[in-house]
Amino acid sequence: MFLTLICKFVNYTIIHNIILPIIIKNVFILSSIIQFLLLVAGIEQNPGPDQSNKKNLKIVHNNVCSLLPKLDLINNELHEYDIICISESHLDKSITDDQIKLNGFHKPIRLDRNRHGGGVTIYIKNSLHFIIRNDISVSNLELLWVEVRNCSNEKFLVGVLYRPPNSNSNIWDLFSESVDKALDCNLPIFLCGDFNCDMMSNSSNSFKKLLNRLNLENVVWESTNFTTQTGTCIDLCVTNRKNLIKSVTVLTPICSSHSPVSVEISFKNLNNTA
Repeated sequence: MFLTLICKFVNYTIIHNIILPIIIKNVFILSSIIQFLLLVAGIEQNPGPDQSNKKNLKIVHNNVCSLLPKLDLINNELHEYDIICISESHLDKSITDDQIKLNGFHKPIRLDRNRHGGGVTIYIKNSLHFIIRNDISVSNLELLWVEVRNCSNEKFLVGVLYRPPNSNSNIWDLFSESVDKALDCNLPIFLCGDFNCDMMSNSSNSFKKLLNRLNLENVVWESTNFTTQTGTCIDLCVTNRKNLIKSVTVLTPICSSHSPVSVEISFKNLNNTA
């Protein structure tokens, strides 16, 4: 019995005073080596949120055919976007900004028709700065422009257009006048909206020529409106900097016959004008 106790004591002493310190020392050394290797490899031990897309920004446009009754749907389905462009907002002076505000966004920027139908609205995330560019807008055209500055201090123009079907032919003259003013700003332009001009039909040939003259390109080439069996491509995004477009996605309709059109922009190529 006594001998057994002596053996247990000796084993405890050896483990506690000799073996355990060696293990602890080696663990400390191993931990230091791992930390050094991580540092050399450029890996953060607590990296936090992924910042790989900090140079990217997402814009979405949707013709909602009346904004107010569909606000909850828009908030639920499109809240992830940085900029939300709305056409056919159907707003007038009787509807206040508070009635159509979205959490996380600045107060809505509006161009109301103040009579039946039409109208355009833009929502911009609180993290972005902007100014309304009324100086490049023109009368009798439902086209709203804002100049946006992102977190990296890069500036660009965002516009939203609603062109009613069967508009007078002079609407394209007004469109050209406004776009020419926008181009004079020497900034990237992203102009979204319901152009009511089917890009998959020969009827759009004159509009395509107009875009070519203005050095603008459309980036949406699939059906966006499904009031017919085949659909029409009328909800567009035109730009003077196609090289900044990372992706274009036509989403499933959420609140009207029109699909939201999502455009992701990458500013990594901002200084490359090719």
